[in-house]
Amino acid sequence: MLVLDEQGYTDWRGVQPEGIGAAIASIHQNQGIVGIAHPFALDNPINTGYHWRFQISDWESVDFLEVWSRDNAPCKIQSYRALRLWETLLNRGCHTTATSGRDWHREDTYHYGHTYVLVEKLTKEAVLHAIKRGQICLAAGPLLTMKGICAEGTEVQIGDTIDAGKLEIVLELDSETMPNDWEKEAVTAKEIQLIQNGQILCQFAPKARQKISVEVTSGWLREDLIGEFYGKKDQKIALTNPIYIK
Repeated sequence: MLVLDEQGYTDWRGVQPEGIGAAIASIHQNQGIVGIAHPFALDNPINTGYHWRFQISDWESVDFLEVWSRDNAPCKIQSYRALRLWETLLNRGCHTTATSGRDWHREDTYHYGHTYVLVEKLTKEAVLHAIKRGQICLAAGPLLTMKGICAEGTEVQIGDTIDAGKLEIVLELDSETMPNDWEKEAVTAKEIQLIQNGQILCQFAPKARQKISVEVTSGWLREDLIGEFYGKKDQKIALTNPIYIK
């Protein structure tokens, strides 16, 4: 479990799988936020302590979840499982933020996904606020971002909550972000998918900037970028956290 900015100390020694809820409550009382790292990594005897075995009774207490971790994250079975867990939580009504984690225990410098944080000023407080609110995009190549414009003209960002109804989505795809961390010949965007409550609402060819109008219902709405990743086709190479709909 990852703990960010706790203003105090929670003694984790001796915490048993069924008692993690009390530890999380203590961290929150100390103004910290908590996330789960690589929940489906290989377990004992290959990787001691990597697999998440603690029993969460209140998933709304988990602020963020690594759906990608380490290198080649878009293609890993553990990523598929983590994404499925995340969508299950979203469908339950949890506002859990999806993140990507490098988990840098050794020297390896290729094929990583990145966590992009929506902030106006680069401060610790702004970054923590964005993580907790879900103002995060993940990309292992081009960066896909999304914002919405409601019928009355109000602009909303990912992580915001809006009423059901008509929504204009503004999408931007930036192929120049982090250009030294991925190869354009090896990571190519093929399709953008608009996902509502776990189902594809619509899909279309990627462009640098485009607008689409949709009718949104209660639940959540996000964008995925599908493409080829180092020889593997039909991979999720970027995604946004959701806009939530009442």
